[in-house]
Amino acid sequence: MVKPHSIGTAIVCTLTILTGITLLITASVCTSDIHFIRDGWNEIYSLSIYSIVIGGLAAILTIGFLYVVTRQFPALTILFSILILLILILAIVCIVMLAVALGDLKEDSFIYIGSLTLNYANSNTSISSKNLLGTIQQSLRCCGTVEAADWAAIYSDGKSTPDTCCQAMAPGCGNYSLSLNSTIFLRGCANSLYSYIREDVIAIIFLNTILATLIAISAIFGFITERYIRRQYELM
Repeated sequence: MVKPHSIGTAIVCTLTILTGITLLITASVCTSDIHFIRDGWNEIYSLSIYSIVIGGLAAILTIGFLYVVTRQFPALTILFSILILLILILAIVCIVMLAVALGDLKEDSFIYIGSLTLNYANSNTSISSKNLLGTIQQSLRCCGTVEAADWAAIYSDGKSTPDTCCQAMAPGCGNYSLSLNSTIFLRGCANSLYSYIREDVIAIIFLNTILATLIAISAIFGFITERYIRRQYELM
């Protein structure tokens, strides 16, 4: 007779494996998304990499856990239950750190873009700032910090923007573009960057939370199964 906890273990383990793989893929996408701005977002970038490791380890260890439970190895069942609980701890730490980073994300986005904008005309940092801010403006289809008009204070004519603000970028397209708003992106990059990173962070937090819950349930089923297996041995 198949025991209810055996069915429960199989279902939860399958969900854990699938969630671990999903987390691995999602965190990989997030890492790729913010790779070009990783210098300003080291913590989130690092936690995305940690989530890849967490997802991969969770899937691998849960496969091993399901195997030893199915084969009814009591000692190994306890061992794998403890190992997946260690992954649970890592996931919780990652969730907490990402939640803290998420709370500061909006302010950090404004500071980051504002700094790039102010340094745009600085002779010492102009090349790196221009390249990075240009990539951000084209990738996120945005212009300036809060709005495109922010560039009026940077350019001496008060009417121009970088060419990367143009909807159809071409050399010189940013000249006097503030007078022709229809040709440039109007939304500021701080809010665009905030939304861009926020979506990835929330997805990783959500998947880590689901994974942590499933791991906890799997471990509980593991301890229950181990006791059941030992009782069966005692009855022999």
